[in-house]
Amino acid sequence: MEWWWLVIALLYFLPSLEALGKRKRNAAAIVALNLLLGWTLIGWIVALVWSLTNDPPVATPAPKDEVSVGGDDAAFYLNHSNLIDLITHNPSKER
Repeated sequence: MEWWWLVIALLYFLPSLEALGKRKRNAAAIVALNLLLGWTLIGWIVALVWSLTNDPPVATPAPKDEVSVGGDDAAFYLNHSNLIDLITHNPSKER
């Protein structure tokens, strides 16, 4: 007969359970928001929406022997052998 407390607790912590289930990077902040401000309808909705959004992809750095050319979005990397080829390249020999 006291099972409805369990249902209320599950609904209250639904944003936290969703964030932990999705292994979000900021799950601790969502749990804290849900715990402290979930009693307000706005805090609960913000926590729920935050837990349902996808995390942005993590930027992977270039390997240590490669240097990114043209910024983070560039798809061209120079490694040691490519750099030597680029430096020693003589366009007049091709003609």
